[in-house]
Amino acid sequence: MEKIEVEVDDAIGKAYQKFDAIAKQKFNDFINYFLKKVINDAGSTGYEQLLDKIGNKAELSGLNPEILSELLNNND
Repeated sequence: MEKIEVEVDDAIGKAYQKFDAIAKQKFNDFINYFLKKVINDAGSTGYEQLLDKIGNKAELSGLNPEILSELLNNND
């Protein structure tokens, strides 16, 4: 597996730092799965189109700021 660095807003970063090892692994697995699916679906579209697609898929999947906050605040 390859590591990448992604900038997130302060609240997400702070919440992630509070996760225990298991919660971090679950979060990383979720992000990896989500990005893999989006990239596979995107094919060879441009970067901006890819980002738009990620956002749209997140919204269609029900991911909104409230749910994301809940996920980040849940250490289970």
